[in-house]
Amino acid sequence: MELLEVENLYKEFYKDKVKFAAVDHIHFSIREGECLGLVGESGCGKSTILRAVMRILPDQGRVSGGDIMYGNTSILTMHNAEWKRLSGRHIAMIFQQPGGYFDPIRKIGLQFKDFMTAHGVGKKEWHAMAVKCLMASGFPDAERILDSYAFQLSGGMQQRVAVAMTLAFSPEVLLMDEPTSALDTVSVIAFLNRMKKLIDKGSSILFVTHNIRAAAYLSDQLLIMKHGEIIEAGRRERLMNMPGEPYTEELLRATVDLR
Repeated sequence: MELLEVENLYKEFYKDKVKFAAVDHIHFSIREGECLGLVGESGCGKSTILRAVMRILPDQGRVSGGDIMYGNTSILTMHNAEWKRLSGRHIAMIFQQPGGYFDPIRKIGLQFKDFMTAHGVGKKEWHAMAVKCLMASGFPDAERILDSYAFQLSGGMQQRVAVAMTLAFSPEVLLMDEPTSALDTVSVIAFLNRMKKLIDKGSSILFVTHNIRAAAYLSDQLLIMKHGEIIEAGRRERLMNMPGEPYTEELLRATVDLR
């Protein structure tokens, strides 16, 4: 079953009064329990696709053409109330900059509470659920984390807290925008292994990254993106061992293997 499908997506922007395609007629789908890796350098259009799915593009999230389907429903045309019901619980996103999740003048615990109660968790239940989520993300001192401000945590810790919050409701579709950028190699592997467990339980992941080896560690299928277009696509084994494009070879040379 195809859970998420991007259909001929096109998004244009103006820069210095010149129109250009940030995303140029992109098409792909993700099945239930599958991870798709979308790989390319910064500025190629990867994050634009994610933001289109989450309806957080500029200009009220409008795209220039195409559609994005969640099951049989268009994300782009659904009513705001329906999208509010889906986002966070059923479709969620891990952003590249973990600091963007948090209000710097409010403790993590209060922000966990707001997030959970906004999605239907009772005021008496949120705390135990937050502790459980943080412990699953590798925080044995969950109570201390809840009593902390974001600036008291390292970038890697902020990312893990953000992941804990995002995964609180085990979303069916998880979008990840460079989620390992703030993590060291050991933490990267631990994070990817946790994502593998989510996939095994039926979650679907769109993994956007510049690191082709991280994408291959988690994804069966890879899409290589450059200048707004998909220039190569295929199974992980084929692209890693016999890339068909010089740019794919460049991406492989630019990253180290994960062991």
